[in-house]
Amino acid sequence: MRDFTTGNIKKQLLLFALPIIIGDALQSLYLLIDAFWVGRLIGYQALAAISGTFPIFFFLISMLIGLSIATNILVGQSYGAHDSDNLSKVLVNSFLTMVGLSFFISGLSILLRSSLLDVVNIPQNIRGYADIYLVIILAGLIFRAIYNWLGGVLRGLGDSKTPLMILIVSVVLNIVLTPLLILGVGPLPPLGIAGSALGTILAAALSTSLGYIY
Repeated sequence: MRDFTTGNIKKQLLLFALPIIIGDALQSLYLLIDAFWVGRLIGYQALAAISGTFPIFFFLISMLIGLSIATNILVGQSYGAHDSDNLSKVLVNSFLTMVGLSFFISGLSILLRSSLLDVVNIPQNIRGYADIYLVIILAGLIFRAIYNWLGGVLRGLGDSKTPLMILIVSVVLNIVLTPLLILGVGPLPPLGIAGSALGTILAAALSTSLGYIY
């Protein structure tokens, strides 16, 4: 873990910040990859449908990102003070809060998805596409939540590179899985727009599991 109290502090802060900046850019690739493959493989109506759900997803995930930032601060304070007891409490409480909040947001949003789609004015002719995509993406929100929690913990410990590596793995998996699930592969039938959302969720689940084990 990085110690910012020794050496060239400006250089250390720059090296610490660069992976965070790159990671923020890569975060947006998740949904852009879906949009690319859906537009190429399914059609413009499906593309319009998932594009219309992006504001809903970004609004909901922002609540979890805020909690991960709070975790980052508390972990950094406890680790810097060498207070292992408080660090342990922060890790446990923040993780349970993140998981509980993500399930609450997922469940409530799925129940209210029709109203959420009304808010962003999704037309009726593409409502079916949008509904399928949004339900699957929201059901897998827990994996994005755990990734954000994990990133907050590691950055609080001075490690900004590992969250970036986890995210790169997830993006690569998403690029590979999404078209395969849309078109079908082996015994799997073509899943269409559901395959697009499922590919994103599986990529997030696999990479986040590796990160949690780490």
